[in-house]
Amino acid sequence: MLSTVRFKLIRFRDDVYGGITALTVLVFLTMFVSVGMGIDFMRHETFRSELQDALDRCVLAAAAFSQTVDAQTTCEGYIKSTNFVPENVTLNIPAPVVTTGSRTILVTASYEFDTYFLKLVGMPSLVVQATGSAAEAASKIEVSLALDISTSMSRELTGGTSQTRLEVLRTSANAFVDEIFQLARPGDLTVSLVPFAGHVNVGASARTFLTNYSTENASRCVEFETTDFDYVPKPPSATYSGNHPSTRATMLPAQGTRTQMQHFQYSFDFYTSGVSEIDWGWCPSNVQEIEFMQHDPEALKTRINALRTHEATGTQYGMKWAAALLDPGTSDLTTYLIDRNIVDAQHSDQPRPYADGEVQKFIVIMSDGDTTGQKRLRSQHYQADDGDGVVEENEAAWWETRLPAEHSLGYNVFEDIYSVDRFDVDFSFGFPDSEGTARQAFRNVCDAAKENGVVIFTLGFDLIEGSDAQTDMAYCATSSSHFYDVNGLELSTAFSSIASTIQKLKLLN
Repeated sequence: MLSTVRFKLIRFRDDVYGGITALTVLVFLTMFVSVGMGIDFMRHETFRSELQDALDRCVLAAAAFSQTVDAQTTCEGYIKSTNFVPENVTLNIPAPVVTTGSRTILVTASYEFDTYFLKLVGMPSLVVQATGSAAEAASKIEVSLALDISTSMSRELTGGTSQTRLEVLRTSANAFVDEIFQLARPGDLTVSLVPFAGHVNVGASARTFLTNYSTENASRCVEFETTDFDYVPKPPSATYSGNHPSTRATMLPAQGTRTQMQHFQYSFDFYTSGVSEIDWGWCPSNVQEIEFMQHDPEALKTRINALRTHEATGTQYGMKWAAALLDPGTSDLTTYLIDRNIVDAQHSDQPRPYADGEVQKFIVIMSDGDTTGQKRLRSQHYQADDGDGVVEENEAAWWETRLPAEHSLGYNVFEDIYSVDRFDVDFSFGFPDSEGTARQAFRNVCDAAKENGVVIFTLGFDLIEGSDAQTDMAYCATSSSHFYDVNGLELSTAFSSIASTIQKLKLLN
């Protein structure tokens, strides 16, 4: 009996029949669980992506200053709109962080879902979690758009197109205005349009504000002194007054302290060439005057469509006015223009202080050529009889009709206030030979604006490689990525890129 039992045990021990079946079952179960784990993990990623998408949309909506619904309700609504996420999601929403210039929302959401296969290895559920945050900052935006309308902008583009640079500029600038206003709530954005040629036409009211008089109405430009372009750093929390000495770089001079610019044309090659987009005058005509703090995109586009070209490229003046109209030190001018119905009364608090966290300030300046110096007629030629027997200052009509025919550069009619390379003349304007140039004046204002936190985008349009204009525009930009060196129809793309950059609302994670 014992031997029989022993024999059976030995046979059982040595019997290998059916072993493969056990191994097969073990391998199958392992593969089954592994594939099942993959399915459960894929479900987890699908649910997590869906939850993250819902949070991204909810925090963008909840962070908006205009949002009147609390963040909890807002996010619950976005979660309900998903395909896979259940409604019983746990939301953790700390109180929004609100500062003077921003509103930040942070939301964490989580929930559990039952697994199909992982429960076989002791994981009956998985946790889905996502985090989203967003901020809306600087609810107010002030933009100065300075556009070159020098005579070279009347030239046709290279590459076989019949469009002029000015035509491309009009189209591109209009699209920029449309796009930038789409990104802003009504009343939050103002744009000052600053066309510049040899100088900037500021309009009759602003000219009178700075000069306290006018000898004639043809020129609405104002002459600046060298020190008006000085760069003097200052703390952003400084208190501003009418002529605070530490803010001269971006602030306009004190009321009534400057001189009206003369009405003249320096050269006539372009003016007499038959190009229809060119008008007479170093100081642009009244159609090209500044559009101050405009909140109506259609009004801006109407002005842009009416732009025509004039002589010279006073980039330093375009930049000067662009920066000045963002500087809180010019608030007296704003009040003056509101009283004369030039600026809407809703902008009485502009330009806002640099330290105001609710505002962002931008300058967008476009030029197609090198900066030029500043000319003026010698006084003995400017004070002339227009035919009425009386010698008067600024005989505008006389100069428009007789200067081209009766005078030339050979008669030494003109003198330089200052040139591109050096200041040539000192005739009580404070322009000693040793101080500054037109290019340096441009750079000084760029420095001052950047020192005060103004973001500057520069566009070099069809610039010559290695030219002074290319160097100066690159220098003026806030960074290398803020300088656009474009040719031809690329201008439209550059303007669109800038408009997209000037936006307030963004995801933080």
